[in-house]
Amino acid sequence: IKAQNVKVIQENTLDVGDKTAQKLIEQHAIKSLPALVVTGEVSKASLAQIWSSLGGAQHHGAVVIQGVPPYYDLTAKKVVGIVDVIYLADNSCPECYDVYEHQAILQNFGIQPENSLQRDASSDEGKALIKKYGISKVPTILLSPAASVYPGLAQVWPQVGTKEADGWHVFRSVELMGTYKNLSSGKIVNASTS
Repeated sequence: IKAQNVKVIQENTLDVGDKTAQKLIEQHAIKSLPALVVTGEVSKASLAQIWSSLGGAQHHGAVVIQGVPPYYDLTAKKVVGIVDVIYLADNSCPECYDVYEHQAILQNFGIQPENSLQRDASSDEGKALIKKYGISKVPTILLSPAASVYPGLAQVWPQVGTKEADGWHVFRSVELMGTYKNLSSGKIVNASTS
């Protein structure tokens, strides 16, 4: 907000147990923490885009920004948005793109994986994942069901991957990343020439 040339006159950080925090939670129907309550000249047209980009909603003369994962759900009393990632590579394909290139992309969506596992396509665990999710191209990544709460990822995921019946997300468009191995044919595919 400050980067947008908004003059911030006062800032307060409150703990959830603080009486003022409890009053704000009730007054603004806050459902998750952390949350940001902005008061003042929040209705200015020049600020509308800022509030929209941050997922803010006007409520009782303030803008409330909440639900940015990971967050603590006050109703469910649990943390939401803790994502695990499985990096599925193929050690027999040294020319394949580096599966860890996905890390920077995940960070762009605000995802900092809690647990990261690497599996090779030829390992028992790798074979089980390939069979369970019908994976036909590697390297790829799999994201735990918690990835669904990240709005930016949820918006683009249908164009690059699938969400499976158990909630796991499987990246399918590996050709967007570079050279990969087609598991059906066993061939290495150079994405830039295919």
